Amino acid sequence: MTSASEAARCESKVLCSGAFKAAYLALVPGFERASGYKVTTAWGSSVAGAATSIPNRLERGDPIVVETQDEYFVYKMASMLPSTSPSNVSVLEPVPQGSGFTGPGRYITLTTCTPEFTSKYRLIVWGKMVEERPRSKGKPDALVQ
Repeated sequence: MTSASEAARCESKVLCSGAFKAAYLALVPGFERASGYKVTTAWGSSVAGAATSIPNRLERGDPIVVETQDEYFVYKMASMLPSTSPSNVSVLEPVPQGSGFTGPGRYITLTTCTPEFTSKYRLIVWGKMVEERPRSKGKPDALVQ
C-alpha cells in the first residue's frame, strides 16, 4: 500500500503551453514508464491575456525548478517584463536590465513570444536561485509541498 506522502513524491506537476502540446504528449508516457512518476498537467497559453495563461498564473516568489540528471536547481520567481523587443538582449546580461537585480548572482531568464501566435515581442520572467540540490539528497521542498 502506498501512503499519500509517497504518492506525492512520485508526482510531477507541469504547467505547459499549447505550443509544446504534441511533443509533450508524445514524451510524457515514456517519462512516466521510465521514472515511475505520474505527470499532472495544467494547460495555459504562453502569453498574458486569458485567466489561464501561464504569465497570469505566476507570482513573485513562485518556485521555478530545473531538474537535470544529477541535480535540482530551485529558483524563486522575482520579476516579469510583460513586453520587450526580440532584439533586447540586455535581458540576458549577467545582471539583466529590467529584472530588478542589482548585482551578480545565479539567475534564470525565461522567455516566450507575445502576443500569442506572433513573434512580435518577448515576455521575460526572471528568477533567483535559492537552492542547488543533488538528486541523491531527494527532491527539494518546492516539489514535495
